[in-house]
Amino acid sequence: MDFMPIRIGTTALVRILKGLRGTVAIRSELKLRFDYGSIPPFVAINDERAVATVGPDRVVLYSPRPPKHRSGHDRRL
Repeated sequence: MDFMPIRIGTTALVRILKGLRGTVAIRSELKLRFDYGSIPPFVAINDERAVATVGPDRVVLYSPRPPKHRSGHDRRL
């Protein structure tokens, strides 16, 4: 289920996955670029979130599993 809660001042996209039975391996990939795709963000990662930043712009990804990042633009929090 994807939805955007009503908020003032910020925007959020929430994705909820619910398994009905058994187990399924899930992999998601997010390739963020700012300024019309020309600038890759600096990414800081901790146990449950990844914060991608370029100048004043920021995207925060929350996950119950530690996010992984495969670029030279990140650092662990």
